[in-house]
Amino acid sequence: MANCPNCGSGHIQLKQETDVNWGNAIVGYALFGVVGAAVGAVTGEDRNVNACLDCGTSWKAEDLFRLLQIIKDCTGAKLNLALYRDRVYLNKFISELSSYLKSIPEIEGKADQLIADATEQGKKRKENNDAKWGCGCLAIGLILIITVFQVPFFAFLIFLFGLFYAKLLMDNEKPIKEENDKLIQNAKNEAVIMKREAEKRLNAKIKSFMDNNPF
Repeated sequence: MANCPNCGSGHIQLKQETDVNWGNAIVGYALFGVVGAAVGAVTGEDRNVNACLDCGTSWKAEDLFRLLQIIKDCTGAKLNLALYRDRVYLNKFISELSSYLKSIPEIEGKADQLIADATEQGKKRKENNDAKWGCGCLAIGLILIITVFQVPFFAFLIFLFGLFYAKLLMDNEKPIKEENDKLIQNAKNEAVIMKREAEKRLNAKIKSFMDNNPF
């Protein structure tokens, strides 16, 4: 169990409640690329609220553990919150990098939505195209079927029409598929660019923070 992030005390008590007065600013932090994967739910850590018996500060163990892990992954600093210097370092990290860290999952969500929208657009385009050709086939087929009862020779024409229509359908589906694949690939490329730019900004800010706050 980590020391109090406010005063460094080790006199900590677990409470069965959800309200906290420390850590709201770090909710929603996540990283990709920089640490290899998103820093997600904590395994083996207490999820109850911790309360300092000396200063009254309360926080979620999961949030504090995640923040300490992010700081370690980003800067290499393994903080000991019993030390004043380390608590100052932690608070500066929150103050200077909070907006950058919170923007990461937002950008990742936008990038994923971009791909999802492109995929859905391609799906609708294909469905509309299939419906158009299906209606055309039904209309012409009905006309030929009605005609065949009047002129038996038209049975052969129906067979030829089926072959011709199948060829047209395949020729038409190919460019639709190519356009959809291109649309989705462009969305994926744009998503990658968005994430890379976010990583660059975050990495630059982390480097600046480390230069200005040597540990």
